[in-house]
Amino acid sequence: MTDAALLAQARAGGRRAFDDLIARHREHVRRFVAVMVGDDTDDLVQEAVAAAWRDLARFEGRSSFSTWLYGIALNLCRHALRDRARHAEAVEPAAIDERPARHGVLSSILRRELVERVDFAIGRRA
Repeated sequence: MTDAALLAQARAGGRRAFDDLIARHREHVRRFVAVMVGDDTDDLVQEAVAAAWRDLARFEGRSSFSTWLYGIALNLCRHALRDRARHAEAVEPAAIDERPARHGVLSSILRRELVERVDFAIGRRA
């Protein structure tokens, strides 16, 4: 059965069709969330699934279901990262040097963004 057919059944109230639809995409979304936040992966994936079920009537079909689900997961990741940053504790520079370096594309982007934010915060850039 196609995603579109499962989606139609799910929108009509079919919980089993929704579960089948989520089963197709859960692992990909889980990996995406793991890359974005590193931990709390299962909780965030479950929140994304719950939000998708709750807001299924608002899905307009302008994108695929999987794209919509990724968008929900991305927003949850952003909120989690924002909350994490808000509650972060100060770390000694030596402790940062001891952490293993990540070398992925996303890590490079996040490192560059962090440098820009730090430079801006200390007034090196306007």
